[in-house]
Amino acid sequence: MAGGRERRTKRRFDIGGANQDESGSSGTNVISGRELRPRERKRSATASIDDIVEESEHTSSDEDNVEDSPYRVEQRTGKAPAEESSSEEEEETAGDDEVEKEKDREESLIYPIIQRPIRLGSRKCVDYYGKGMTREVKRWRSIDPYPEAKNAVDPRFHTLFQQDFYESVILRDRKIAIEVQCVDWRSVEKTNDPLFQRIIDACESKHVKDLMGFQKDWNKELIAQFYATVHFGHLKNERAIFWMTEGNYYRATFAQFIRVLGLDRHDANRPKIHNQVVLPNEDMKFMYPRSETGNAGKVTGLYTFYSILNRLLRNTISQRGGNPSDISLHAKNLLACFGPNRDDFSVADYI
Repeated sequence: MAGGRERRTKRRFDIGGANQDESGSSGTNVISGRELRPRERKRSATASIDDIVEESEHTSSDEDNVEDSPYRVEQRTGKAPAEESSSEEEEETAGDDEVEKEKDREESLIYPIIQRPIRLGSRKCVDYYGKGMTREVKRWRSIDPYPEAKNAVDPRFHTLFQQDFYESVILRDRKIAIEVQCVDWRSVEKTNDPLFQRIIDACESKHVKDLMGFQKDWNKELIAQFYATVHFGHLKNERAIFWMTEGNYYRATFAQFIRVLGLDRHDANRPKIHNQVVLPNEDMKFMYPRSETGNAGKVTGLYTFYSILNRLLRNTISQRGGNPSDISLHAKNLLACFGPNRDDFSVADYI
């Protein structure tokens, strides 16, 4: 790819060190993109859910403002400082040298950047964002393009549909991707708070704790290429994903996807949330105090346990844009799975 570097670092979502009861919360703010750190002091039991975190969207930083600019290209700044070590001074010096060498090697890497597709001749891009194009997009998405001959001009894509979808739909969004965060479970555990421990246990029992704490650097262009080229199909009668990255072809069966996510072999056989009808608001009332059941389906009024869970899930494995005050579509079903005596669900299928 052309010059330029872009690497994004997944930020931590830390629910902090407050001690909360479950009297319900009316807080509706969504956590911003900054790393949130727990406060060491205890807060009163009547504190609102917004007090659990250091910052909310009420404040902003220069970094946040820049983040909204189209296709931001970031220079790499090397790794975070190494953790403290009790080894001898000579070993520490040697370790510092290794870090510097690794940093130099990383700085020399070039990362893919967003750029419009290559075009030849007078052919124009088909606007798949246009009115009435949803059915056409679904039609093309249902067809496995890879057995057919390649007809895209840009080497990143296999078909002209993929190339035009990338340009007319994906590049239309200023941010390209929703910025997912990860949970700093170590900080949460250090609070020794019974409510937070209950949340940890719930996430572990539903097999999502490790994924919610997963942290890996990412790249917008590679994400854009994936969604432009991905085809969900079958390989020898098994569900599979086919896609392209930087002109190379890849595929993974559902079983391989499950293993990569670190899930157990039973995940594929668990109930599929997206096969269920969207949970009616009436069936969500158990998540609210009696005085707040009129808010069923909204963030406002949730028991603190479900309010924190909703924030964590929305910013990790169930990331969504749109209205942060509503619990939308199958996110309702997901949150309900954490209720008492509820069945497990297929994590890989939900993702």
